[in-house]
Amino acid sequence: MRQRTSRSTCSTLPEGMTRVTWVPMNDLSRALTAEQSDLAGVFADVLRSGWLVQGPRHDAFETEFSAYIGAGHVVGVASGTRTLCRDAD
Repeated sequence: MRQRTSRSTCSTLPEGMTRVTWVPMNDLSRALTAEQSDLAGVFADVLRSGWLVQGPRHDAFETEFSAYIGAGHVVGVASGTRTLCRDAD
């Protein structure tokens, strides 16, 4: 799978900086390396449970996150765009 990248449009750069033609976007591989085995275990548990959306892990996330941020309620959604829908199912 090819990563999305953005082109630099800057024609002059400050001294000491080098031009980068392509900048990798959303490359989380380095950040997730340490947590890879933990995440794989959680993903496997979710797949085995059959609850790919909603379900007990989703409910637990909402409960724990609302406590963490001090909110009365939290609603986990698939994307930020989904939060804009007035007639959510």
